[in-house]
Amino acid sequence: MPCCASEPVRSPSAFRYWSPGAARTSPTATSPGQHTVPRSAQSPMPRPSRPSTGWRRRRHGLGRRGAGSAAVESNDTGCRRSFVTTMDEVLHTEPSRTALATAYARAFHQIAPEPRVFIDPLAIPICGLTAAELTDRDTANLRKVTDPAPRRNRRMFLAARARFAEEVVQQAVAGGVRQVAVLGAGLDTFAYRNPYPGVRVVEVDHPNTQEWKRERLASAGIEIPDSMSFAPVDFETGTLGAGLAAVGWSRTEPAAFVWLGVVMYLEPATVRETLGFLAAQDAPVHVVADYLQPPDASTPAVVLERAAAIAAMGEPFQAYFSPDDMAAELRAAGFTGIDDHGAAELLVRYGAIHQASPGRRWSEPHVVHASK
Repeated sequence: MPCCASEPVRSPSAFRYWSPGAARTSPTATSPGQHTVPRSAQSPMPRPSRPSTGWRRRRHGLGRRGAGSAAVESNDTGCRRSFVTTMDEVLHTEPSRTALATAYARAFHQIAPEPRVFIDPLAIPICGLTAAELTDRDTANLRKVTDPAPRRNRRMFLAARARFAEEVVQQAVAGGVRQVAVLGAGLDTFAYRNPYPGVRVVEVDHPNTQEWKRERLASAGIEIPDSMSFAPVDFETGTLGAGLAAVGWSRTEPAAFVWLGVVMYLEPATVRETLGFLAAQDAPVHVVADYLQPPDASTPAVVLERAAAIAAMGEPFQAYFSPDDMAAELRAAGFTGIDDHGAAELLVRYGAIHQASPGRRWSEPHVVHASK
C-alpha cells in the first residue's frame, strides 16, 4: 500500500486545488490517467486592475516544490464588500477560483428557475450575496454567460454531487461513523448545518483558504459549531495524516471522507497515494469523490473549451479516469464496495431531468462512493 497511517501522504503537489499559488503550468508529459489540454487551446484571461486601498499583499511559496511564490491579498475591512462588484478582484485575490466558482453555482442554484436538486440555506450567505445580486455565471471563470444551458447542467451536477455526498454521510452515520472529514472544503457548508448530534466534522484545507473562509463565515454571521474543527494543511511542509492528527482525528475509528472537486486537479500518482491513505482508516470507512473521464477525438468542443478555461486560470485538469479505471484504483487501494454514478444518472435520480441520453456522455463527470 503506497500510504498508510504511519506514512501519510506527502506530496508537494497534493491537493493543489486547495493551494493558492499552485504552479501555473500544465504537465508536459502524459501517463495513464493523465491528459494535457493543448497549449493552443488555452486562451488567457485578462487581469483586472487591483483595488488601491484597504488591501494588503502577502506572498506564499506554495504549490509544486520549486514553484515561485504567488500573491494573495486579504481585505482589512472584514470582507464586507459586495461580492458582485468585486468579483474580478476576487478571481485573483482569493485562494482558488474554482472553489469560489463552485460556491457561486451552489448559491445560484438555490434561487434559479430549475428543479431544486440540493437545498443549502447557507450557500448564499457564505458567498456574501443577496438574492438580487445573484446572476447566472460560467462556473469556470465566473463571467456572465450567453448560452446558459451547459452552465445550468453543470450547476445542477454540482448540486447533485453535494446531495449524493450528504446522503452517503447519512448512511455512514447510521452505521456508526462519528467523524467526517471534508477534504478541500472550500466554502462547503455541511459542517455548519450538521444535523447529527455527536458527529464531528473536520475541514481540511490550506491555511490561507481557511483564513479566508473564517472571514466569510464571520461576515455572514454563520457560527462555527463546537462539533467542527479546521485542520490547516500546507503540503509544502506538512501531511494530511499530521493535519488530521493535530485536531484529534482517530485513525482507529470508523470515518467518512468527502473529497469533491479535487481528484481531477491532481497527478494520478497523488490520487493513488491519497486513496491508499483513506483506505487505511479502520473500517468501516466511506469515501465520496468525483472524477472526470478522459477526452478523445469524439469529445465535444464545449468540454475541451471548459478544460482550457480551467487551465488558463492556473488550475489545469491532470487526472482522468474511466469508470473501470477508477474501480480498479479503488480496489487496489483496498476498497471493497464501489457505487459509481454518472452526472445524468444522478440528475434523473433527483428529478432534475426525465431521462439520460443513451451512450457515453463525454461532458459527464462521475461521482463514486467507495467503502470497506
